[in-house]
Amino acid sequence: GDDGEGFGFARHERRLSGIHHRCKPEVRSFIPQILWIVFRAENKQLLTPVNESNQIRIASIAELDALIGVHVAGETPEVYWEDSHGHFQFATEAEALRAITDPYYQQFLPDVDWSKTVVREVRIYSPYCSDASAVWSAVEKASTAHGPLLIWREHGRWHAAFGSNADAEARTPNVAICLAALTACKLKFDVNHDRIDSQINQIAAMPSLGVSPSN
Repeated sequence: GDDGEGFGFARHERRLSGIHHRCKPEVRSFIPQILWIVFRAENKQLLTPVNESNQIRIASIAELDALIGVHVAGETPEVYWEDSHGHFQFATEAEALRAITDPYYQQFLPDVDWSKTVVREVRIYSPYCSDASAVWSAVEKASTAHGPLLIWREHGRWHAAFGSNADAEARTPNVAICLAALTACKLKFDVNHDRIDSQINQIAAMPSLGVSPSN
């Protein structure tokens, strides 16, 4: 699967082995591409690339969910550590480091050069882009801070705005609301709408695999 490069993922790298899977094998390589976002542990600053105009590039729903969690909802995310080869997950960095020389875990992927495996800290935020209850919890916070939500549909696109702030538009109401909330926070961003729309469509198909968007 994709290791996060190109999606604004910052990695705290350590050489280690893996420990255990929390996802079904058939889903494991798919989920990181659309649901995981990595943050710097020291200050929770979103490490997303910016373009030449100093705008935040939002290329995935994971990045958008994380921006809402940090800047709008003030959410405390679920945090764990994940390795780059098998996507094994650790509760703490210390747990990962203790397992670094354990051959038991290395046998799950015997062909991998574990000396070159890296681990990254992962923070999972609520699925604001795809879940109605999650996005409305963000609406409550944004409305209190910036004014009431206005939302409408025009020419097949959803538009949303908070108070007197500029509106934002998207194919789905959830994404429009999320972008409007970031606009109200005075964040400047450049959104890859095509990729986000594609990922939302993929999430819509995921219940058949027994995985919820928050996993």
